[in-house]
Amino acid sequence: MSHIDSDVKPIQPVFSVRVRTAVYVVALIVTVLTLLALGLLVVLGVLDATTAGAALGVVTTACALLAAGFGVAYRPTRLPTP
Repeated sequence: MSHIDSDVKPIQPVFSVRVRTAVYVVALIVTVLTLLALGLLVVLGVLDATTAGAALGVVTTACALLAAGFGVAYRPTRLPTP
């Protein structure tokens, strides 16, 4: 006897695959660009490493929370085939 009801539909995500992928890519790009910019500012002596590390932590956390809010779990193998 199965516990699966055939009338129950699987949960549908609120945001489309395209929107979630776009959020993931934008968050990734922002994080990488921030890392590069802050690293350059430390090398040039404009910022000290502690300040740059704190700023990078804030940006990384914000991007991660944004991506999590959209339900992003990026798995390219699970994307629907066109």
